[in-house]
Amino acid sequence: MVGTRTCLPILLLAVYGVDSVLTILHRLHRRENIFRAHRLHLFQLLVHRLNWPYLRVSVLYASIQLFINLLVVNAVAWPVSLQWLLTGGVLAALSGVYVMVKRRLIWPA
Repeated sequence: MVGTRTCLPILLLAVYGVDSVLTILHRLHRRENIFRAHRLHLFQLLVHRLNWPYLRVSVLYASIQLFINLLVVNAVAWPVSLQWLLTGGVLAALSGVYVMVKRRLIWPA
């Protein structure tokens, strides 16, 4: 990333990274021990609160990640400024979806 000035490798695990990082931040905000077992990852909430099968959630995560990875492969030839825009846009979109879905699952109306 430093030598090439690209940030695209971050996107290769974006779905899983956003879920992990935002879950850790959520737990820190709640003053929880992040080293203790919990069920606050979005993946776990979809399985345990919505009773979705693990396979369905895994396929959903993998499909979204595959789409992002295909974008990354195509974006390698783009100018670096557009690569940064793509990275920021994808991370912002994933974070927004994470927050919206998690709020509905934790604090249903």
